Amino acid sequence: MKRDLKSKAEELMDKTLVELTEKSGMYVASFNEIHFDHKLGRFVFDVFVKGNTYLEKTFFLSKMFAKMVAPKYDVICFLVIKDPNFDKTKLFRRVKTIHKYMKESNIRWGWLYIFMLEMNPSLKKAIQLLQIDSMAVVCLDVSSGELVFTDSLLGRQGRKLIRKK
Repeated sequence: MKRDLKSKAEELMDKTLVELTEKSGMYVASFNEIHFDHKLGRFVFDVFVKGNTYLEKTFFLSKMFAKMVAPKYDVICFLVIKDPNFDKTKLFRRVKTIHKYMKESNIRWGWLYIFMLEMNPSLKKAIQLLQIDSMAVVCLDVSSGELVFTDSLLGRQGRKLIRKK
């Protein structure tokens, strides 16, 4: 059972990565750097994606609008699969590490996508209450299909890019 959930989580993470880099995510940012098993501080993330808000692969008018109105910000995205032992303390440690990296690297905003094999209720509440302006957490419970995200503009945008099927 757990092996089936793990392979389903890997499949959904791959689909989300494609969504970010080749489909709808192209209209949010140009993600042009992908690293697997990326170490940040003492944590290892399954996937690390980096890019910027300069939209290279979009329609001509969108590109012109972006050049005139939107500044070129660096952005990041982390994707990770976790088991039910992943709790809010572990979440906060990772968020703090990512946020510190963002400040040091002058990265304006980012997402942390978590694919949980089974979600812990306290983790769900912690994600919903998380308040960081420059970052959002989007978490998918692979066993039930439930999606939980940070209640912010970034969180609502990030939930649109995650693949649940």
